[in-house]
Amino acid sequence: QAASQAKEKGTAKLYALDPDFHEYAMAFQDKGVLSNGFYGVLLASQLCRRVTVFGFLREWKGKTKYHYYNNEEPDGQQGLRDLKEADRLDWFLGNHSSTHYFGEPCMANNDHQSCTDCNSGAMCFPGVWHPVPAPGFCYKRKHSEGTGVPDVSCFHKCAHADSHECSGGPSSFCPDNLAKVSEKCIGLVAMPS
Repeated sequence: QAASQAKEKGTAKLYALDPDFHEYAMAFQDKGVLSNGFYGVLLASQLCRRVTVFGFLREWKGKTKYHYYNNEEPDGQQGLRDLKEADRLDWFLGNHSSTHYFGEPCMANNDHQSCTDCNSGAMCFPGVWHPVPAPGFCYKRKHSEGTGVPDVSCFHKCAHADSHECSGGPSSFCPDNLAKVSEKCIGLVAMPS
């Protein structure tokens, strides 16, 4: 849509990709097409010294939006393509580990459970790109634009860490009685100083 609007205004710039690059990129697909994201990673690899990759999940359904810019859900073919593509992306990033990185702290390792940049009280959880509350911590509120999706920008320490209401994980919402929860917002990721 943005491209067609730019074309109408006469401000569109078209760039041609070298057919050799396109052939190189197509070698990464398996009986189908590459996602725009994977194609973009390959293109960025040719143009940039360092590439930070965001938004590639193996299991996303119910945990995050498929696209950040709309509410589209993939059909079965797209889901199958994404599963196959995830292995190729892991392989590609592993072979370019000195220059290519996952931007989400919980995607940095193949097991997607290690989190070296998480604050105390946060942990990674399979299939979730962002840190989630560890046991004894909880999300205080739901995201304003999501239906049941937590506001992942911060979490809170429970007053009673052994409480079943603060068991940790992606569904660890704070108990209704907020007196049991610290008011201090704890960021999920340790910010570099």
